[in-house]
Amino acid sequence: MKFAFKTIDNVKAAQFFLEDPLLCFMALGDEALKDFDNNRGYNPAPCTITGIYHKNKLICIVQATLFTESTVSLHLYLKSNLHHSGILKPLHIEYGKYLQKYYPNLKKVMIISPTPCKHVHDAIKGLGFKQEGCLTKSMIWRGQLVDLLIFGRELLPKVENKLLIGN
Repeated sequence: MKFAFKTIDNVKAAQFFLEDPLLCFMALGDEALKDFDNNRGYNPAPCTITGIYHKNKLICIVQATLFTESTVSLHLYLKSNLHHSGILKPLHIEYGKYLQKYYPNLKKVMIISPTPCKHVHDAIKGLGFKQEGCLTKSMIWRGQLVDLLIFGRELLPKVENKLLIGN
């Protein structure tokens, strides 16, 4: 599958979410939802936001934040109509190659997810991520104080100038 990767701004990211209310509810925490409700748009912590396009259509955005010199924290938002479509694994592999350009010392990818987001946990476990930690009572999700689960995946060695994250 062919994907195009482009750095996008907060306005484009907000438009992506506003076009998919189900994704907003499934993926954004209470504070981010309040920002939308108050017309403040989408205001993530400082990060790189990448738009992933397939057949010239924006299908996913990824927030990437350098956590340490060798670990990047990712949050991926895939259009809700593409959940369970089989596109996540090839997208994940291609995005890993893209990341290598920006983080040449990258050794590990980390994903932090609220405990109620079982769909995320199942999806990333399918990509080889393992739960490595838990921050208890650290996020408000739909009015409830919940834990954040920390998942990690070490990157496989480069082979023929390709970064392999998938199986």
